[in-house]
Amino acid sequence: MNKESRDRLKFLVRFIGPMIFIFLLYKYIDIKSSLNTFLVLKWDWFFFSVLFIPASVFIRSVRWKRILRTYGIRYTAWKCFKLCMLAGAATSLFSSVGSFVKVFYVNKEKDGLARPIASIFAEKYLDVCLPVGLGAAGFFLYRYGIGEKMILPILIAAIILLYVIIIFAVKGLRVVATNLIPEKSGMKMKAMSLFLDFERVIDTKNYLLSVFEFFLGGFVRVFILIQALSIGCRFVESVMLISLNSFVNFIPVSYLGIGTRDAGMIGVFNLFGYESEQAVALSMAILLSRLIFVFMGTLFWMFNQPVLEKA
Repeated sequence: MNKESRDRLKFLVRFIGPMIFIFLLYKYIDIKSSLNTFLVLKWDWFFFSVLFIPASVFIRSVRWKRILRTYGIRYTAWKCFKLCMLAGAATSLFSSVGSFVKVFYVNKEKDGLARPIASIFAEKYLDVCLPVGLGAAGFFLYRYGIGEKMILPILIAAIILLYVIIIFAVKGLRVVATNLIPEKSGMKMKAMSLFLDFERVIDTKNYLLSVFEFFLGGFVRVFILIQALSIGCRFVESVMLISLNSFVNFIPVSYLGIGTRDAGMIGVFNLFGYESEQAVALSMAILLSRLIFVFMGTLFWMFNQPVLEKA
């Protein structure tokens, strides 16, 4: 399959999500009820939740600044924030594009490609492990019917355990990879250096920044949206809902999460006795907030393009 055919296939695959959304609306959802739930949205609460988007992006930019320094690239926090806003907005539309926006701008400053790409892989490693780990913890809590009082302590324990697993996974990969590379190939030292840099990136501060970003941008922001829709879901329940739904968000078959997010929300909401129409209304509110995020990123692109300067 040539590159043109692969690009066409990727483009078509992205329409699976919207097709799922149309099927759900036709088969399972009372559209009028969903709209009624959405139309009573408390807009002051909604816009308050939107404020958590740039707040979580700022935390991400602080983390990325620390990651870049590990690879010998130094930029100001403001420059990193602008890049993360642009990348986040691009990711909302095309999940694989956002990260390379940052690589493009860093490379533009003649810092090469190897180090920026390495920094993105390190960042993505944290971004993937945390939601998947919390999703697994959420499934465990649901599967064994753990009481509400134990939900938050178990999730905190899961976050600590996940960090230990992340560290040992990287160390294990370093040992395996370096043992597989022949001494005479000339690549052994480069591989060792790459993995050691990667281990320095996955430090406690960067991990805690990732947790804090996920807490603000995930748990708190979505809980505020739930309150804005008057769904009546408690915070511990919303933590479970978001944790379980984390799995679905990684399925790359949609634009802006349309369809996949709705299917995940409906499934998880039904597990806890909430209506499918409430799940769709919440998904619509999340979609609207993501569109506002895309608009924010577009403003950065139009009026304040980040021509990077060294700090």
